[in-house]
Amino acid sequence: MTPGWEALSARARGLEGHLIPRDRVSALGRAPDISGVAHLLRATPYAPFLPHRTTRPEEVEVAIQRSHADRIAVLALWARPRTELLAPLFLEEDLRSVRALFRGAAAGTPAAERLRGSIPTPTLTGKALATLAEAPTPGRVAATLVAWGHPLGPPLLEEARQARPDLFRAESALAGSFAREATAAARAGGSAMADFVAGSIDAWNIVHALLLAEAGTEREIPDLFVHRGSALALEGFLHCAATGARRASFQALRGILRGTMYEPAFHEPVPTPGEMEERILDARVTLLRRRRREAPVSAVPVLLFVLRLRREVVGLRRMVWSASMGLHRGGGVG
Repeated sequence: MTPGWEALSARARGLEGHLIPRDRVSALGRAPDISGVAHLLRATPYAPFLPHRTTRPEEVEVAIQRSHADRIAVLALWARPRTELLAPLFLEEDLRSVRALFRGAAAGTPAAERLRGSIPTPTLTGKALATLAEAPTPGRVAATLVAWGHPLGPPLLEEARQARPDLFRAESALAGSFAREATAAARAGGSAMADFVAGSIDAWNIVHALLLAEAGTEREIPDLFVHRGSALALEGFLHCAATGARRASFQALRGILRGTMYEPAFHEPVPTPGEMEERILDARVTLLRRRRREAPVSAVPVLLFVLRLRREVVGLRRMVWSASMGLHRGGGVG
């Protein structure tokens, strides 16, 4: 056991107890409209962040985002003075935020829209995210990060300086920087944290193999592979990304990943890349639940809470927009 996890793992189990039960999740999936979703969220941790009355999906989505951020902030507070234990988790949230902010700057979207889904961390605070969201160009996003000494800045700046910046290459460079930094930082958290980081890298490569196969690319595919995962090697990634069709890539990945923790994600029908992300999330949660029984005082309860919360938030956001469009489907996110 790595020193420092005793109190944090117990507190994470307490936070996990406030996740939404599956029966309430099913009710959310049947809500007829946004007001119905908001009503059903009133007796949950999302309630303090909801407007008194709302019929706008954007307001409910912001409440979900703020509740997510609040619980991550509580976890960070409880980790003091050993916040380095959670550094890989914060860096992964930074990766998601910077990716969205870089894309938003490239597309010229409003600052509020760029911030959608971004979670403040000790390394990219809410104020820092707001500053990045106002950046007029992708290059300004990258230069600001570099000026702050953030490890995700340099790979972005290199791509932003190109005559025609390539978003896909920029994101792959971001993921590569995350992989290097998070793998090194995971040593402080022990083997469970190291496995978690490798799992995040695997998830990136699996989803992007599907994306590349479906969309095709003129890029050098080896440059888009992120090293330091554990289940999908470069050779397999190249093969799956070059199949030319999502189904073919899916079937090739299923063969390569048979017998790994990701095998349950490879069931029919063939998923979209977004659906595959959710399936992989399910597989990682299942594995961590089993490992928690074996190592209850370790990083595992913390990692399980973080992934279950992420899964819940993804599911709730999907339900919000389904309700806003009059589409109703149940589903588990707990």
